Amino acid sequence: DLSNFYFEKVENFSYLFFSCNNLKSLKLSPKTINKVKFFNNTFANCTQLESIDLTAINMSSIINMSYMFSDCVQLKTIEFSKSENRYNIIEMNNTFANCISLSSLDLSFIYADGNINLNQCFSNCTSLKEINIINLKTTESQNTYNFLENVSLERCLYHSNDNVNNGNSLTNKYCQQYKS
Repeated sequence: DLSNFYFEKVENFSYLFFSCNNLKSLKLSPKTINKVKFFNNTFANCTQLESIDLTAINMSSIINMSYMFSDCVQLKTIEFSKSENRYNIIEMNNTFANCISLSSLDLSFIYADGNINLNQCFSNCTSLKEINIINLKTTESQNTYNFLENVSLERCLYHSNDNVNNGNSLTNKYCQQYKS
């Protein structure tokens, strides 16, 4: 329980729970978490983590989520805040890499106009069947190497202006395109 912690001036959560192998679930509820910019590796290698609730956190300041949940092999549920704020994250490489128990994910709250690193973002998420990335607008020159490596999506909501053109990208043959 982190409800009594004061996070109002904290900007960096990098490695905060890294390799906490006994952590099974977590609800970060302090409303004072609103200036954090760096969440890279925050929960990486938490091999027993099954669910996490981030709905009470204002995530509009985040710029780096690299490896945030990487290697959380038991992770099944992630809930993010759905506020009206635009999240302008620029680093998401390996964010969900090797989350082999994750089956669906709604990232519709992340807005990006081509300036985001998505290298191996979902690589080896072998159970992932559905993602919503409707507000991610990518470009051909953008970093999207192996974005969906070893993933067979059944449903993928993504922006119609998406220009990524490699075989394991947003244009995966199982994705449906939705015009905004």
